[in-house]
Amino acid sequence: MISTHTRETDPDAVTIDRKIPLWGVLSVVGGLLVQAVLVWNGQALQAAEIRHQSDQIQDLTQQVKAMAALMAAKDGIDIKQDLRIDELGRRVTALEGAKENRR
Repeated sequence: MISTHTRETDPDAVTIDRKIPLWGVLSVVGGLLVQAVLVWNGQALQAAEIRHQSDQIQDLTQQVKAMAALMAAKDGIDIKQDLRIDELGRRVTALEGAKENRR
């Protein structure tokens, strides 16, 4: 048996109402819906940004490959020019040596 001790100054009837008001339920559901929409929109924006960055990376990759091909071609041309300069240097040296031998 539960004993109830009350003071003389306590009100006669104290009731506890454990009902959830409709506005409370609707505000929680509304808040959840707003959060869902915000997350959905954020994910869509993030996916669009990732697609944009992926396209930029592909473009940059193509540019780097093109530059690498140009550098390789220029390296080949530089090697040919260096060989030609060396050949001309040998010729000049040979001609100067022949000129000195005639004297």
